[in-house]
Amino acid sequence: MVNEFAFKPCDNKNFCEACVEGKQTRSSFKSREGISTKSPLELVHSDVCGKMGVASLSGREYVLTFVDDKTRYTWTYMIRKKSEVFEKFKEWKAMAEKSMGASLKTLRTDNGGEYVSTEFEQYLRSEGIRHEYTIPKTPEQNGVAERLNRTLGEKVRCMLSDSGLPKVFWAETFATATYLHNRSPTKPLGGVTPFQAWTGLKPTVGHLRRFGCSAYVHIPKDERGKLDMKSRKCILLGYGTNVKGYRLYDQLNKRVLYSRDVKFDESSRGYCVQKQNSNLKTGENQVTFESGTPDDNNEMSEVEAPRRSTRERRQTEFYGERASVAGEVFDEPSTYSEAVSSSSRKEWQAAMQKEMKSIYDNDVWDLVELPAGRKLVGSKWVFKVKRDADGNMERCKARLVARGFTQKYGVDYDETFSPVIRFESFRALVALAVKHGLQLHQMDVTTAFLHGVLEEDVYMKQPEGFERSGEEHMVCKLKKSLYGLSLHVVGILHLIRNSKRLASGKPMLIHACT
Repeated sequence: MVNEFAFKPCDNKNFCEACVEGKQTRSSFKSREGISTKSPLELVHSDVCGKMGVASLSGREYVLTFVDDKTRYTWTYMIRKKSEVFEKFKEWKAMAEKSMGASLKTLRTDNGGEYVSTEFEQYLRSEGIRHEYTIPKTPEQNGVAERLNRTLGEKVRCMLSDSGLPKVFWAETFATATYLHNRSPTKPLGGVTPFQAWTGLKPTVGHLRRFGCSAYVHIPKDERGKLDMKSRKCILLGYGTNVKGYRLYDQLNKRVLYSRDVKFDESSRGYCVQKQNSNLKTGENQVTFESGTPDDNNEMSEVEAPRRSTRERRQTEFYGERASVAGEVFDEPSTYSEAVSSSSRKEWQAAMQKEMKSIYDNDVWDLVELPAGRKLVGSKWVFKVKRDADGNMERCKARLVARGFTQKYGVDYDETFSPVIRFESFRALVALAVKHGLQLHQMDVTTAFLHGVLEEDVYMKQPEGFERSGEEHMVCKLKKSLYGLSLHVVGILHLIRNSKRLASGKPMLIHACT
C-alpha cells in the first residue's frame, strides 16, 4: 500500500517551494567600495535619530542628519519633534546650495512619515529633486546615514563619559562630535577630511581642546571692579560655527555663551555636581559643591553678618560675547518682515495673533475711510523675549504700538497722563487692610492700555500683516488707546467698593489691579 502523504522529492531541481518557505533568508548586502558620485550634492543621505529619552537644555529630543555622498560632509540639526524635518530641510538646502554653488539632485531617506508627507513630496517635485526611498524594514539601503548615526552616537557617549557631564548635555555633545567628525580623516575619502573635500581647504586643529574641560573666560574691564577676579570658570561645550569663538557653559548662571578670550585647564573637568540641601531653620535651599568646601578662615565668623540677597547680580554682556539661553539663541526682530522670516517665526506669529485677539475682543477700532485733511498715525510691531530671573526664555511677546511721536498737541491730543499708583496711596491701602482684617490681592490686567476710552479722533494705519482683505485702503479709527499714543488714559485701580461694609468693620476683599 502506497502512503500518499509520504514526502516526495521535488520534480523541479532548480526550485523547491517547500524549501523556500521553510529556509528563506534575507538577501545579502554587497558593500560599496569607494564613492560613485561625481560631484557634491549629487546625492545626499538623511535620517532622524531619536527619540533620545532625555530632553536637551533647550528641549530637543531628536537629531536630523544630512550627509553629502561625495564629500561625506555632515550637518546635524537638533529638533523637538519630527514634524520640524521639512522646515529644517529647506533651511539646510538653501544654505548648502549657496555654499557649494550647485543644486541638490537626489535625496535618499527611509520611509518615515516626516519624509513622505504630501507637503514634502510636492516641494521635492517642484524643485526637481529625485527622492529615493529605502524598502520598509531595510535600513541597510540607507547605510551611510545609519552608520553615521552609530558613529556619532558612540562619540557622544564617550565624550559624556570622559567629561562627566549629565545626559541633558547630549545635544551640545552631538554638535561638537559633528564638528570633530568633519575635521577627521575618513576612509572612503582616502584619508582626506570631509571639511577639505567640501571646502577645498585643510582644516585647522590648533584650537581644539578637551571636551568638557575647565575654561576660564576673561571678564572685560568695564564689567569688574578693581578687586574683582578677571575671569570666570566655565565648561567647554564646543566651537562656534557662525562666530569665531568657543562655545561655553556658565554653570553658575546657567547659560551658554561664546568667547574667544579663554584659558583652558584640560587636566580637570569643568562640571561640578550640585546637591540641594534643605535649610531647616530658614526653609531655603542651599547649593553645595562636591569639588570644594567652604572657607573656614572667614573674618566674619565671630560676627553675625547682615543678611544679603543671594541673587546673582550681573551686567549685560557686551563686546563680542553673544549669549544664548539654554543652548538656543532667540533674536528679537525689529520689524514684522524680520519676525516672519526668522527661524522663530512660529513663536512670533503666535504672539501677534494673541495681541490681535485682545484688540478685537476689546473693540479697539473701526475701519473707516480717512477723512480729508486728517493726518494718519503709523503703526508698528514691537517684539520682546520675556525671560525669568535666571535668563531662561518664558515666552515671545508682541505688541502693536502707534507711532505717537507724529501727533500734534491740540490736534490729536490735549494732555499726557501716566496711570500709575503713588506709593503713599498703596501704603494707605495696606494699612486699611491690616486694621480691618481684610484680604489684599494684587492682579495684572492684560493689555491694560486697551481699557482707556479716547475722546479725540485718531486715525491709524492698519497693522502690517493683518490688513483686512479687500479693505487695505481703509484706516483704523481708534476708539481706545494703544501703546505709544500721547493721550489721557484712565488708570484702573479698584480700592474699596463698599464703604458701608468697611464702616461696619466686617471683613471684605480689596482688589488692587495694576
